Amino acid sequence: MLLNPKTLNDAKTIIDNAVGNSTVNNIPKETFLEKLGLTGVQEAIDGWNAICSDANNVINAMSKVADFIRNCLTDPRFLIDSTKGIAPDLLLITLGVLIILHFVGFKKTGKWINFIVLIMLAIAML
Repeated sequence: MLLNPKTLNDAKTIIDNAVGNSTVNNIPKETFLEKLGLTGVQEAIDGWNAICSDANNVINAMSKVADFIRNCLTDPRFLIDSTKGIAPDLLLITLGVLIILHFVGFKKTGKWINFIVLIMLAIAML
């Protein structure tokens, strides 16, 4: 079937009839895609776009992990600098949780609190 719209309004009408759900006298009119048996085309296109964007995100994450590993193996200070940037926040949060647990009544948290403090001192010396 060859469609040659003469005006922009004709093109809009063809697109609306092909994709849109139009009704005549409150009776649903069968669209062009329904006549061809292609009612799920837009859903399939949206699903394909979602799969492609998810695959793109996975590939980007893998490349970032590969760059991190490459930097760790080629630059000796990279891992230490990265650890110095992240570790204080994580260690402070862990230390806070351990102190709260110690006050709640967990008796064995004292050695872990001392261990975290030693790690924080070692990082501070680097």
